[in-house]
Amino acid sequence: MPAAKINKFKINKAPLENNFTQINMPALGLAAGTLKLVGLKLYLYLSNNVDKYEWKLNSAAYSAWLGGDIQARTLNKSIQDGIADLLEHGYLKQIADGEYEFYENPNC
Repeated sequence: MPAAKINKFKINKAPLENNFTQINMPALGLAAGTLKLVGLKLYLYLSNNVDKYEWKLNSAAYSAWLGGDIQARTLNKSIQDGIADLLEHGYLKQIADGEYEFYENPNC
């Protein structure tokens, strides 16, 4: 899937158990035990948004979040592999060409 096709994500958050973090800790534990590292990184990036938030993925912002200085080819492969891992395990659902909904917990 070409990087240009990655357009829009809608965030679907699991209910919070506390007000200390935006990430549901049991959901994070499940993801950490299920996903590959490349998928877990994208999971954490997407989880860092409020419920129902929608935006277009910005590869430069994702690169900066990862620590920056990542070659475009490596970054695009990382995004594609992360998307594939999240799709495989039910954390992402494709709703249209280049559009996905993210589920913090695929069992919710």
